[in-house]
Amino acid sequence: LKYSYAPTNLFGFYDSKNSWYVDLAANVPLEFWGLTLNAHVGYQKVQNVADASYTDWKLGLTKDLGNGFALAVAYIDTNADRTVYTNAKGRYMGRGTAWASLTKTF
Repeated sequence: LKYSYAPTNLFGFYDSKNSWYVDLAANVPLEFWGLTLNAHVGYQKVQNVADASYTDWKLGLTKDLGNGFALAVAYIDTNADRTVYTNAKGRYMGRGTAWASLTKTF
């Protein structure tokens, strides 16, 4: 569990001082194929900005490949308000997405 606090304006929103974020994450080893379940849920409270607060979440799997390599896949999404989080080019920045990564630890 992690708590973050913003004493200054957040994300460029005017008058959003004292906003905060709480993050609950867990990595649970599974008993098959050497996989680890990765789960996360977070809540961003944006002070004094109507409809800017949101919840985000992630569900994924990681596989230790040995020799410092790991493969991960996940789905990440949010319930961010479309009218608040759509940029000047018309792209909604809060949409769900799937991703994969291959990492090497040295």
